Amino acid sequence: MLTHHCWKWIVAALLATAPLLFAAPPAATNGSTELGRFLAQNGYIPMQVENNGHNQEIVQVGINGSSARLALDTGCGRTCITSGFAGKLNLEVRNIDPVVGVGGKLAGSGIALLNSFTLNQGEINRTGTIGVLPPRASAPQDGLLGYDYMRLNSVILPVGVHYFLYKPGPAPPAEIDSFMKALGYQPVPLSYGEGGLRAEGSLNGHPLVAVVDSGANFTLFDSDFVKMTVGALVVPSRMISWGIDGRPMFIGIFNANKLTFGALTFPPTRTTTAPGTTLRTIHAQALLGYDLLAQHRAIIDLGHNVLWMK
Repeated sequence: MLTHHCWKWIVAALLATAPLLFAAPPAATNGSTELGRFLAQNGYIPMQVENNGHNQEIVQVGINGSSARLALDTGCGRTCITSGFAGKLNLEVRNIDPVVGVGGKLAGSGIALLNSFTLNQGEINRTGTIGVLPPRASAPQDGLLGYDYMRLNSVILPVGVHYFLYKPGPAPPAEIDSFMKALGYQPVPLSYGEGGLRAEGSLNGHPLVAVVDSGANFTLFDSDFVKMTVGALVVPSRMISWGIDGRPMFIGIFNANKLTFGALTFPPTRTTTAPGTTLRTIHAQALLGYDLLAQHRAIIDLGHNVLWMK
């Protein structure tokens, strides 16, 4: 079993001749306005985020009094900053486990002590530490806001609607089950393990485990698993993706005709596949990224580890 706190594979820019991008739904269709009002009544604070134009959402935080821009990333277990930003803050970095990227281990990840970590000028850091990515790692902006800080602050993340909500302090998170079901959402239970948040589902009747990764631009399936389930329906493409370790992957395209998570069955979905060495290492078959999460109006409840989708 892997013990790396920041397993990461950022499916970065895709080069393609055929369109494969999925637009994020308008905010009103996410039920996010109603959800925001409900949560505000239960002590949650909204935080604006911006989309960087590449299916990634960026939030501005304060680290040791300096402004930083971090990508929201449920697929990273530990909040991390780049080594360059750690140098800018003059942090002392201690080496720990290597990061695992799509091409294998990326040595030299570290950890540093913090004086403060703030959102909206309010302190939310109750761990006193932050991860530091290796110098060769590829990451958006100044780093990644990962599962640890999101969980500590009961973050509720509507994917693709330019804000999230958090609840600082030790109070228990609000129960939103009945509220979400009234809006027509289906719950998908999540577990936290190898690779981050994980959801169980199936493709063409074959069971699968997917890492639910809001920081991954695109959904990706392991090529061996796809060959077993859909076979010759996979077609090559000229698309290339890069992981956090900077190594390229060559992408294929296929139609997922019967993809399910929990009680939710997706309509036929055009998506991608690539050699999934790291996915196999963490005993997963897919990476559920920003594109399909936004398309299915996903709301990730980090306080209870539940993924809500339509």
